[in-house]
Amino acid sequence: MKKLEVLKDAAAMLVSTGVSTIIANAIKTTTPWDFKPKPYKKAGVIMGSFVLSHMAGHAASQYVEDQIDEFSNAGRAFLGLTREIKKVWNEGVQSAAKETNEGHLANEEPKEEPKEEPKEEPKEQA
Repeated sequence: MKKLEVLKDAAAMLVSTGVSTIIANAIKTTTPWDFKPKPYKKAGVIMGSFVLSHMAGHAASQYVEDQIDEFSNAGRAFLGLTREIKKVWNEGVQSAAKETNEGHLANEEPKEEPKEEPKEEPKEQA
């Protein structure tokens, strides 16, 4: 099993348990038990609280798994982009080094040094 799957399962289990406990406690606190409900109502409240807490826990765990997947995919995309940028950068550096070693840019002709033309000295008039 991949590390990401283990992380997702552990996070989903923790979140699901936490949300289920919170929902169950909220139902216990807000449901009055002192009025002596009939057995079928009491069973309905118990079953309903069980189902509701597990539904909320499942939805929360699914949300956490989706967020982990989204974060993981974004990380993979970022790493792929980083590798591509590094590849292009290295190609550019190698190309520049090659051009520098040749003494000119690959697309240009080598530049010749401008020759100085001899200066004519003015003739003396006699």
